[in-house]
Amino acid sequence: MASVIEGVTGRPITDEALWASIGVFNENRRLLRELYRVKREQPWLVSTVEAYVLTRVGAVMAREEHNEVLRRALPLILGRDAKRQDKIRVVFEGGFCEQPPLEMLTVIQDVCYVVDDDFLIGLRWLLEDVPVVGDPFEALAGAYLGASSYSPVQRDPLKLKEEMLLERIRSAGAEAAIVAAAKMCEPGLEEQVGYSRRLDEAGVPHLVMEFEEKTVVFEQMRMEVETFAESLLFEFA
Repeated sequence: MASVIEGVTGRPITDEALWASIGVFNENRRLLRELYRVKREQPWLVSTVEAYVLTRVGAVMAREEHNEVLRRALPLILGRDAKRQDKIRVVFEGGFCEQPPLEMLTVIQDVCYVVDDDFLIGLRWLLEDVPVVGDPFEALAGAYLGASSYSPVQRDPLKLKEEMLLERIRSAGAEAAIVAAAKMCEPGLEEQVGYSRRLDEAGVPHLVMEFEEKTVVFEQMRMEVETFAESLLFEFA
């Protein structure tokens, strides 16, 4: 593997360079975990769109720059004087194929607190820091196999997606889930069925919806989300 990558980059891969890169990415993961901790524990301090954009910029800039952005943003978020609102707490699942348009996230955040999600899951694929001991390739492989998230694009009998979604919901203290899929995405639509069936079995309220990245009209979606949230607010009242 190293020789293939060296052939592409034209540079030798040394253990020192790998450890330095792992350190930068570990810092990035730590900062993103902190952002998501705020989403779970104090979602009124950071909106769904804000957290999404803060995460997504990491896909278009060097990790060192993204780390600096997050280091500057997190104290500002924590320093806000925002008040908690009467909103249901939901987990959003279904953003692995296409990313939902920001207007769609705005509709959802107006009605719900999205306390966890699978947006841009590839940027948060490893759930823990990569250990900085031993062989760097073994450390990366071990983290990928043993400390990574779940996704419909990965088939792993040790990572049952439906059970991991339930664990995500429980860990986030969510009351419900929004199970979405991009239109015309057959894998995503198939996953909806499995997720919905398991959530029904576990007694977790959930809203099933579809979206397109280029959607521009959201009135029907807003009505669906508001109706779903209001029914749960009355149930929990």
